[in-house]
Amino acid sequence: MRESQTPIFLKLTLGRVVIVAVLVLGINVNLDPKTGLEFAMLVSPSQAVLAIIEVIVLFLCTGKAFVAWPVQPGPLALALLFAPSFVLGWACRYLEDPWRILHGGFELFKVVWVFASALVSAYLVAAVLFVWLDRRKPMRFPDGRFLPLWKIVSLFDGRPMLASALLLAVVWSPLLIAFYPGLIAPGDTGNQIMQFYGFEDTTAQSIVLIDSSVTLNGHHPIPHTVLMGGLVLLGDSLFGSKEIGYFMYTFLQYVSVAFSVGFGMAFLKERGVGPIFRLSLLLFFVVFPWYPEFAMLGTKDTLFACSCLLLLVSMARLLDSHRVMGSRDYSALIVGALGFCLFKKGFFMLLALVGVVVIGLAMRGRRVQAVLCMLGPITLCLVLSWAVYPALHITSGSIREALSIPAQQTARCVREHEGDVMAEQRDAIDKVFSYQAMLEDYDPSLSDRVKNTYRKECTSEELRAFLETWVELVSEHPGSAFAATAKNYYGWFYPMESYIHYGLALSEKQGERMATATNGSVVIENKPSFLTNPMDGAYQAAFTVWDSVPPFNMLTQACTWDWLLLVCLVYALHRRSADAVPLMLLVLILIVVLTGPCNFVARYLFQTVFVLPFFVSVIFGRYGGGSLTYHRRSLR
Repeated sequence: MRESQTPIFLKLTLGRVVIVAVLVLGINVNLDPKTGLEFAMLVSPSQAVLAIIEVIVLFLCTGKAFVAWPVQPGPLALALLFAPSFVLGWACRYLEDPWRILHGGFELFKVVWVFASALVSAYLVAAVLFVWLDRRKPMRFPDGRFLPLWKIVSLFDGRPMLASALLLAVVWSPLLIAFYPGLIAPGDTGNQIMQFYGFEDTTAQSIVLIDSSVTLNGHHPIPHTVLMGGLVLLGDSLFGSKEIGYFMYTFLQYVSVAFSVGFGMAFLKERGVGPIFRLSLLLFFVVFPWYPEFAMLGTKDTLFACSCLLLLVSMARLLDSHRVMGSRDYSALIVGALGFCLFKKGFFMLLALVGVVVIGLAMRGRRVQAVLCMLGPITLCLVLSWAVYPALHITSGSIREALSIPAQQTARCVREHEGDVMAEQRDAIDKVFSYQAMLEDYDPSLSDRVKNTYRKECTSEELRAFLETWVELVSEHPGSAFAATAKNYYGWFYPMESYIHYGLALSEKQGERMATATNGSVVIENKPSFLTNPMDGAYQAAFTVWDSVPPFNMLTQACTWDWLLLVCLVYALHRRSADAVPLMLLVLILIVVLTGPCNFVARYLFQTVFVLPFFVSVIFGRYGGGSLTYHRRSLR
């Protein structure tokens, strides 16, 4: 539809104002049946600011509404995903029972209004964005010699990987010194180190060990447990200090994060992203507090995120028919694939699935190398899982983790319909999980309280009986089962409360817990220095700003990153770009994460937050001489 054919009511400023007002008010209407037509933006200053941004964006988009016709499948798919997620997310966040929004005719009218407003707004914004990206001329930047700081720009342009890594390492170093020997993650860090030293940790509550003398088990990735625990032991053996050993691990992870970002910056230069855009992205890595936090936090998710970046960038290079793959490129692909398999349980199967796609899309001359690069890490993981670990009497993980969704759905059904539960069903449940805990300790946003009552001695027959009971309860009370899952996961696609930061105070508590659990045998304490108090204060202040100041506070929400990922994937598919393949892998990781035990937790999202900015930059930051790689034949 041409611009001259735009409906007259959209050409008129007043008509656009009316349309935008209806959409913005619809997006912000309160769905609680106890209220009338209360609007959230009139209550919360933060939401009022976001509403102003919505008004500006929608007003600009309505001026280009002609590009949204005829209907485009990509933006429509995004809108059809966004609208129900928006309505359901609101209901789950603010109401104990999300189905209450459908109680009554007026409530149903509000739901339809909100759904329609979200659907139209999402489609309009996505359609205008896609057309703008399609028609936009390549961005051009002034030559670095004409900029005031041209020497700095030239440095980052000439050695993007090394210069970027050194900048991050230097700028973050005060935090590294202040938080020596590193931040201790709740649960994971202590449990893994205790396992390595032979102490029974909390994960043993759900696992029947093959050999009671071997506490190392597969609840956490075993290679990561050995790496962390081994370095702690090395520091203790060489220097008589477990803190030095833990700092060795922290420093290794710190350097890995810095050079992984540098690796991504080199990829952006290769793709034709301008120096100013790259420097802006690097500045974001400097100031966004999640990055230095996870660089110093003892958790598998950080090294897994670094591996994801190496793997996905290497995949993008492999699928680029205009690029000649060298030995360094294949080395990066192998290292990324190894980390992807070793630092997340069971992810070698996911890599195998994506590997088949990559091998199929790769040019004939590269298929042999692609097969070798993919099969090597997968074979190693299979050998470790099926031969090495059993030979060393290392117990695999518990099935408890796979029962998160059934346990949570059963708990809500039992809690809301206790009178309908038969004695046989109650007995079947209680032989696998505590029935009383389901009644008393059910937490809508976290399945751990129920899941942690898993009886590890239960037999396969008892487990089968529980699953049959679960299916019966879900079929009898589908609304309760759906509400249980929605309440447990809505934070991934709708804004929720801020998460707990892994700061110094929490780290000290975890160190004390580990020391108590080991009777003082394993002690890792944060050592205060002259930088500790000022850096900890600055660290907490940064999180306060990013958590509370709109629109920046949206970047600390999982929903922002998840929807941005989906937008990038749909746009790549819209352009039939080979970059859709690595983005698909990020989406598959997200799907696996959604089977976990809890609502939005930052460390489960970190691989997306770490990798996605580089692919967003490829889409938005290309300039003259560079463009997205499109392989229309490959993706048909």
